[in-house]
Amino acid sequence: MPANPSLHELPRLYLRGFCTQDASRLWVFRLGMPFQPGTKPHLHNPVLRGLRQVALRPDRYLARDRTGALHYSYELRLQQQEHLADEVLARVRRCEPIDDDGKVTLARYALLTLRRLSSRDQALRRTIPPVSQFSPEADFARALASQGRFGDAHEILKTIQWHSTQAGQVELLRESMLQPQPRVEALLLRRRWQFLVASRGGFFVSCDRPVVFDPRGLRYSSLLFPLSSRVMVEAGAQGGEGRDLSYREVGPDELQRLNFLVLFHARQ
Repeated sequence: MPANPSLHELPRLYLRGFCTQDASRLWVFRLGMPFQPGTKPHLHNPVLRGLRQVALRPDRYLARDRTGALHYSYELRLQQQEHLADEVLARVRRCEPIDDDGKVTLARYALLTLRRLSSRDQALRRTIPPVSQFSPEADFARALASQGRFGDAHEILKTIQWHSTQAGQVELLRESMLQPQPRVEALLLRRRWQFLVASRGGFFVSCDRPVVFDPRGLRYSSLLFPLSSRVMVEAGAQGGEGRDLSYREVGPDELQRLNFLVLFHARQ
């Protein structure tokens, strides 16, 4: 177990793109609270907070193995995947060109960011079907037993029993975070991407659900993903004007509209 596992739901490298000039603090606004900027979390809104205190994951991606021991292995595997995008993310933040491989990397990074969210876990918990002795897996175990393969049947039944526990369901949720999404990825890669650059004096905001699209799904909307206070990626509808992977400056009115869309999707 690592001595200091990351507690962040949104990776620190991502959050650094929205920090103040000292690159260690950022302004955090909570919905439903009056505007009173300052540095005291229980009094001010927005509040200027250190990077280590922002976007913390309540359960720290902890899980239990089948012996009952707690471990952080899922957080470490998530970090391994997200760090693959570090170089591409840095290039985009500097408004440098990227190629098709970079586009693939950023698409996977965006989808991983979505799967990292605790709100996703909360939504998926309601959809996990109850494990039953009458499930197809249980039928398969009985078939194996009827063939004399009692050891194999016993292992399947043990797995069914494990996934009926809270720890077993957490394992299912954690494993699903790490699984690729080839169909969604292919849909994104067919889109024309543009990197929108905030005009002088303007800035993009992010939120606790920073990958933004219509609730009906990506088939029906563009995807917006602020990558720093200066740059946002827009994966638009198929076709459209402009070169793929090009940069375009946006003025105050469009910047305000884009920030509204991001804040509209914020949970907290």
